[in-house]
This record gives sequence, C-alpha cells and structure tokens, in this order.
Amino acid sequence: MRASWKRAKRRRKNRRQTHRKASGSAPRASLYEPLPSQSSIRLITLHPGDVQDPIRCTLEVFDLPSAPAYEAISYIWGDPRPRRRIRCNGRRFLVADNLGDAIRNVRRKDEDRVIWVDALCVNQSNLGERSHQVLLMRDIYTQSKRTLICLDIKPSTGSGKVYWQMVYKAILLVAEWSVSNNWNLNQMFDPRYKKSEFPPQKKEYKALLNRLFSCKWFQRVWVIQEVVVSAEAVFIVNGMEWDWHSVGLAACRLVPFVAEISEFFSGDSIRGVHQAGQMWMWTRHRRDNIIPDLLDSVKIFSLALATDSRDLIYSLLGISKEQSLLEEQIRTGSSGFIPLPNYEDAVRDVFTDWCRYFIESSGSLDLFASTLLAGIGSPDDHSSFIPYEDERGWTLEEASFPSWVPHWDRLSRLDMRRGGRGGFEPLGYQASGEYPVRLSESPRRDTIIPSGVIADTVEWTGEVMYQQSFPRAGMQIGDHAIIGNYLKIAAKLGSYPNGDTVDNAYAIAAAAGHPQQKPVESISSPGGDMLAYCAWLISRMTGGSEDITRMLQEMRPDDSVGWNEVHAELVEGKCVYRRFFVTERGFLGLGPGTAEVGDLVCVIFGGKTPFILRKVSDHYKLIGESYIHGLMDGEVIKLWEAGVLSEQWFEIR
Repeated sequence: MRASWKRAKRRRKNRRQTHRKASGSAPRASLYEPLPSQSSIRLITLHPGDVQDPIRCTLEVFDLPSAPAYEAISYIWGDPRPRRRIRCNGRRFLVADNLGDAIRNVRRKDEDRVIWVDALCVNQSNLGERSHQVLLMRDIYTQSKRTLICLDIKPSTGSGKVYWQMVYKAILLVAEWSVSNNWNLNQMFDPRYKKSEFPPQKKEYKALLNRLFSCKWFQRVWVIQEVVVSAEAVFIVNGMEWDWHSVGLAACRLVPFVAEISEFFSGDSIRGVHQAGQMWMWTRHRRDNIIPDLLDSVKIFSLALATDSRDLIYSLLGISKEQSLLEEQIRTGSSGFIPLPNYEDAVRDVFTDWCRYFIESSGSLDLFASTLLAGIGSPDDHSSFIPYEDERGWTLEEASFPSWVPHWDRLSRLDMRRGGRGGFEPLGYQASGEYPVRLSESPRRDTIIPSGVIADTVEWTGEVMYQQSFPRAGMQIGDHAIIGNYLKIAAKLGSYPNGDTVDNAYAIAAAAGHPQQKPVESISSPGGDMLAYCAWLISRMTGGSEDITRMLQEMRPDDSVGWNEVHAELVEGKCVYRRFFVTERGFLGLGPGTAEVGDLVCVIFGGKTPFILRKVSDHYKLIGESYIHGLMDGEVIKLWEAGVLSEQWFEIR
C-alpha cells in the first residue's frame, strides 16, 4: 500500500514538471530572439474575443521610429507569478494575473488591437535588454496613439459595471465643479481653502472616490512616466473609457481636503490622491516644456512604490532632464558621469552611484539630510532594526548601505524641513555659508570624500524620543519628552555661548528653527512661548484642573492660553526619532536618535545644516543632520575664514 502511494506521488510530481516544461520556461525562452538594433521594440497584435475567451496574440519586432500605430498599456504587475495561460505566436505562455486582466480589459470583440505592454514586449529574464529598454520607455509612450490605463480591478458586468459608472460620476462632479468655479491650481496646497469650499458630495460619493484612489495603480512609480509623457491617456474600466484629465483634476482638487474627508479615505487612498494630483501637475509642466531634474522628481514622488527598488530611479528618468543628457552621453560615446541603467547592479550600488551624481551635479549636500530613518533600534543592525510604518523588514543589504546614501525605497525617511502636518517649509539654513561642496576623488564605490570643519564634539545626549514620548495624558509630567528634556537641559546649561538664553535656544531647537505656530499673537520671546507651551502641555496632561489652570495663569497670564495641536504636531514631528544633545562648547542641538557622546559636530561645505559624524577606524560614518542653535548661519565658516578652525577631508562610508 505504501509503495503504491509513493508511485502515485512520483507520477503527480512528474506530471507537474512536464506541465511546467511545456507551458513555462521553455516557451518563454523560445518566444524571444535578440533585438536587432538599439531602437528595436516588440509589439503585440491582440486578436479579438469576448471577455472570457482565451487570449491569443502575436508578438513581432519593429524599429520604433517606423513602427505601426499602437497603444501602450499602463497597469501594475501585482503578483508576478505566471499563472494565467495565453497563446502567443501559437505557443502556450503563462502570464501574471494582473497582465491577463489588463489584456482582457483592452481586447476588442471584433477586431485586432496593436498594443505595447512591458511584461510581454520586453524579455524580463534578460537583464541587459531590460536595462536598455528603460532608455526607450519615454519614446515608447510618447509615440503611442494613446496610453490605456488598466486599474487593478477585476473586469465585471451587471451591478459591478454600474458601480464603476457611479465612481466616474463622482469624479466628474468634482472636476466639473472645479472648472465652473474657476479653481486655481495654486490653491492645491493652500490651507486657507476650507471644507465649505469643497464641491458638494453625497456621503456615498466620498466612499466611491475612496475606492477608486485606493487602487494600487495610483501608488506605483512606473505609471508616472507612462501618463506624463503620453499624448493622450484614458482609463479602460469594464469597457468604459474615462478621461485621465478629469481624474487628475479631481485628485488635485481633493488634495487640500484629505484631512477633512479622512473619515471616508484610507491611507492608501490619501497616498493615491496625492500622487495622482502630482502626476497631473507634472503633465501640465511637460506641456509647458518645464522639465525637472531627476532629483526633483525623486523627491516629489518619494512615496511611490516599486516592485524593483532600482525603478524608483530608472522609472523617472523619462520625465527628467537627465534622460536627454544620458542619450547625448551615449550618442557621443563620452564617459560622462550620469550612471547608465543597469539591472545587474545591486540596489545598494544603484542608489550609491545616483547619490554621488546628484551631489556632484548640484554642488550641494542636501541628500545627506535624507539619510535618517524612523524606527526603533539602529539601522546598522539588520536583525533588530524595526523601520516605522514600513511593510518590509530590514535586510542585510540595507544595513550595509553606505551611511551617506538615502534609502529611497523606504517610506520612513526623516527630514527636518518636514512640517508637523507633512508639508515642507523652506528654511534658510546656511551652516556652510555660500560655499559649494568640495569633493576629493575616491577609489571606492561606497565612499565619498567631502571637506569641511570640525566644529565641536557631543558631550551629552538625551533619550531618543518616540511617539509614546509625547503623551496626551496619563503619565508623569517629567516623562513628557518636551518637558523632561527642558528640565534636564535648563539644569545643565546656566548660560548660552552666543549670549542668547537657554530657554530661547531650547524653544528654537525643539522646532528645528521653524517659526512658532501659536494661533494667537504674542510679543514674548521664543523662550517665553516655550514656557507657555509647556504650561499648556501640563494643563492638557492633567485634564485642565482648576488648580493647575489657575497656577499656570499666574505664571504666564498672557501666554498660557491659545495653544492647540498645531504647534504640538510641529514640535513632535521634528523631535520624534531624534534626541537633544549638548556639545563641549555648550551648544544645544537636536540630532539623530543614533547620535552618541563623542560624536563630532561638523560643518561640511555644501551642507545647509551641521552634520554628526563618527570616527570609525580609518574613515567616518555619517550619523545624520542636526539643528544646533547658534551654528546654523555660517558661524563656523567665519571662524574657519579667520583661521581659528582648519579645513579637513572626511572619508565617509
């Protein structure tokens, strides 16, 4: 009995292997021949059929400049495992579920349709071909008659089709309201436009909009280029065509109101609204011949997602200035310093090469401010570091990133310019004055060698601040990060090196130099406002008892009222995952949570803030940016110019 069971198991295994050989890798290998030229592409002729009919198509090679008319598909890969059977060039072939759905969605019932879709038209197993075809993506989508957008939803009929008709009706309501009310695009991020100025919406319409923008398509990075460079883009939803312009305009109109309608919108929907709005804006910029730098594109679409992290750079090349520069570099055969797309390189090396390019081309070390990550533990330890609100764990490769290279594939990056509600406010940090970055050649790929000045050394650090360090109630007053650190620092520093008060220094450092966001006018100093803010925190933590309130009013009768959550969000947004520190010269700073006693405070040419560096054997490690009251406006550079401090090279890995 047991032998018979084993024989049956072997037969099933052999059948599975035979099936895989017949429908998987063997046909895939024989389907693709090497492309004959640098401008060659493949196009698919999709043969007609009803929704449930088997998919049949023909794959042919053409030279892009003389290719027949075609339409390009924009969709998301989803689960990449090939499980859906199609027939291509007469052979059985397996494709992923999302690709199968997209093809069914665009297939016509009674005539052929010529399309381009990446997963079939590019040999995904050939890394060299993938690397080269990346450079053709912009031209492929620009030359197509239209881009057909296929959302990650299953084709449906009947009530399902009616549902999506209602979704589009909700989109048109917002878009048409915006046009008829002469809505200005400059209002997109303007907080003065209130909820009352939002187009009238039924409750169920908000739920419909939430469902639409929760589609993963709105969050993916490749779709940005696919839509922005297209002559025309339309959504294909259950046989219906939706105008991309209306969807993008509606997203722009929704952006200022995501907080007000968050009751109906998920986190994915809010992210989708923001990216769709930015894509629509980028489309208008391109129409006006405004082409951004690649670094600007990477920053704007920093929340976009990619299956392959290298695509967070490569996918945005086509909408950036670097694409044309790279094409010229290839045409002339020059050795130029713009990195070529290369899927054979590890993510770590791709990010490193592009970070070096961004620094060299901009003359700025702004990217050093993007290396901090929110999380518990140290990013150096892949086994224990827990990134904040990231779905993936921390890998060994990520832990081995050079300390000066941002993790563009992580959503938990920190930046002192980020406001309490997630916005950016341009602050005039000028720690290195007007001096651009100065770099020395490095023989190592993972090393950058800028020059600068050692300004000070960290002598004391406070505790790392996390979300739970800012309680609303239920903890001892001294355990609140803002109050507790203030008490410790006030006891440690009797005076301040630049003649300011310790209270002022602490108040300004806690907000990383951002203006006090008090909702009522005040003529007091930042330190006075900080004391009033602490009093407000105490009142909130103690439930606003009459005794506490009366005591606080006696302490600060003019300033103990009027505070609200706006300033609390601002301060907490700056302090979370960071720690306060005091230097040997008595300066107070707000720096990375991984900063330690003995770390160096350095002003590096091309940097807007002082940076914390750590000496490790024969090189340095970048710990991160810092805000140090009294060292943000070129004070260290003046000492260097006067010969008090000396310049040196920092070999950072």
